Amino acid sequence: MRDQYGSILTYICSERLHWELKDGKVPFKNATPFADTSDYCIRFNDWPYGFAPGIRHLVVWLKTPFRADQEGHLTPESRAQIDAFVSATFGQRLAQEKSEHPPNDRVLWFKNWTALQSVAALEHFHVLVRGASDEVLKEWVGAENMEILA
Repeated sequence: MRDQYGSILTYICSERLHWELKDGKVPFKNATPFADTSDYCIRFNDWPYGFAPGIRHLVVWLKTPFRADQEGHLTPESRAQIDAFVSATFGQRLAQEKSEHPPNDRVLWFKNWTALQSVAALEHFHVLVRGASDEVLKEWVGAENMEILA
């Protein structure tokens, strides 16, 4: 990828997210994470960690960074922003699907701190979803991005 695109950031922005890069940065509309829907994107993880069957590994990519402490860990405010987004986007939608498990037991998010990130140049966090239908997954990632399930 580095040979063809120059960097992982360029590959992800051009091929996966279809975001424009200007001077090595991704321009955003609103500096507050999740405030503008064009400033974030949900995709399947291209390199999933190999979880149990029925668990889908998604990545939420953002054009805007979260606040973090000096060690790269999220601030309580940033954690609350992600919690609210995950609940509204994933939890509430999963609640509409019939399941033996409550929605909150079907979704989990995590964010690697800076030292562990493989793509540190672009803000992102991981979402694990259990038992989501293909229809719901399509709503989150877009129909054109469902090929990874094939």
